Amino acid sequence: MMAVWDDREYGPQVVRSLHSTRRDFRRVWPWLARAVEQYGPTHTMDGVWSRIANGDSQLWTNQHSAVVTSVERYPDTGLVEVHGWLAGGVLDGVRHLEGCVERWARSIGAARIMIVGRRGWLRGFDGYRELVTTMTKDLT
Repeated sequence: MMAVWDDREYGPQVVRSLHSTRRDFRRVWPWLARAVEQYGPTHTMDGVWSRIANGDSQLWTNQHSAVVTSVERYPDTGLVEVHGWLAGGVLDGVRHLEGCVERWARSIGAARIMIVGRRGWLRGFDGYRELVTTMTKDLT
């Protein structure tokens, strides 16, 4: 039997079984793994899945793209921020998912979304601005 994609986006706004989410995660992991490989050994498949499965992160998918987010709540100020910290697949698909993430972020009272990615991605997302520069120095 062949699986057929139904053209819907999936994220925390859609109630799905953990088994279904795991199956979708396995499908999109090759795209996410390429993004991880660009930045060094920061995450493993099991580690990312663990964050999604225990509710610390959210998985957003469509036919050709995936995004992983997490919610940061700053207790001193009450600011709620959604972090897009891992994405892969086709840029147009990621852009479409960003719209879904934005609607969901508004629904949970988030004040902003922060996307971590390559500088070139800034051109692909309307309404975003560069906020900080991240510098890294390899010590090994």
